[in-house]
Amino acid sequence: MPKLARLGDDGKRTVDVHMDSNGRYFFDVDATESIEDTPDLIVDNDLTATIILETVEKDLTIKAGSYHFDSSIGDFGAYRIYLD
Repeated sequence: MPKLARLGDDGKRTVDVHMDSNGRYFFDVDATESIEDTPDLIVDNDLTATIILETVEKDLTIKAGSYHFDSSIGDFGAYRIYLD
């Protein structure tokens, strides 16, 4: 399993949420070192999170499913997670 960015001491992680050219929100879960074997990241259930975009709060959902590792993202690759 790739080594991924860890949670903070408070058990939370702040992520940068971006919008792609189609208007979909996403964030990346970055690897912290070079890796070769990259299993899919499995999310068993939909997860809803409150996202703060500048001064607006939105409830967005990480959909259950399989997320593939993309080695072209960042320094060592990442899982790109889209929010609905």
